[in-house]
Amino acid sequence: KEISSLAYVTVGTGIGVGLIVNHQPVHGMMHPEGGHVPISALPLPDSTSISNSEGFGGYSWGNEKSPFQGKNTVEGTASSVALTERLRAENENENEVLRRSSNIDGNSMSTTMDELQERNQLQYLPDDHPIWDICAHTLANLCVTLALTTSVEKIVFGGGVMNRTILYDKIRMRTKELLNGYLNLEELTTEEGLRGYIGPSVWSEGSDSSGSGSGGGADAGAEISPGLVGALVLAKLALEEQHSTGEVAPVHIDTCSSASSTNTNTSTRGRADEKISSSSSIRTLVCYSGIFALGLILGSRKRQ
Repeated sequence: KEISSLAYVTVGTGIGVGLIVNHQPVHGMMHPEGGHVPISALPLPDSTSISNSEGFGGYSWGNEKSPFQGKNTVEGTASSVALTERLRAENENENEVLRRSSNIDGNSMSTTMDELQERNQLQYLPDDHPIWDICAHTLANLCVTLALTTSVEKIVFGGGVMNRTILYDKIRMRTKELLNGYLNLEELTTEEGLRGYIGPSVWSEGSDSSGSGSGGGADAGAEISPGLVGALVLAKLALEEQHSTGEVAPVHIDTCSSASSTNTNTSTRGRADEKISSSSSIRTLVCYSGIFALGLILGSRKRQ
């Protein structure tokens, strides 16, 4: 089924949201900052502080300039930085908590809570740890906000935290609960519909350290970053747009001397460079960035 709108959410040290609406990236005054929208409190029967939003004052990155000071926001609650800081804040006996969470024998364990701040320590938490319910609730809040405000036809998740694949079903179920039947659509009310509406990227994040080593992408063998794929797509679109509008001639890359030959070509075209806007120059830079990204991908595959 062809769609015209999509939200891509990356969940790692921060949380970013990219939007496609009517086949076009959304970019108004600036790019969307969906990772900083507020969330509802997490109601859980468990009264322990780690299971309640009030027990955590927001991540340290929010103290200065983040909206709402990073308190009860998506990024301030579900990013890998926020998750590890929550663990640190909620436990008095730091090393003992790590031993219980990771099932590592106390005699052989040398990990300290300082190392817990590194996001790769999240991989040692079991799937039934309450922090994943907090993460899922938070990301479900974001899904509800996106569904209500943008009506996107699909929400795709990526990033290291989403390598914890049990999060997907938790997010889908919580999204349905939070919507409370308000949007009576198959995509948001049925198990099959939610599975198609909220899911992982087809491009693998590999065994990133934030969630688990199992890999969250639908195509775990690809081992290509969605970010690099996005850069290539943007480069392709920018190049096609330039060719269709006739703003610039096709780019030919030969050697480092191409700059001098470009100057010659420009003069013979009647100083066509004066007609190229600054936005066009930026798109050209994006094209070169995409070419560079492609080189990185091909180079990494050759080494393998």
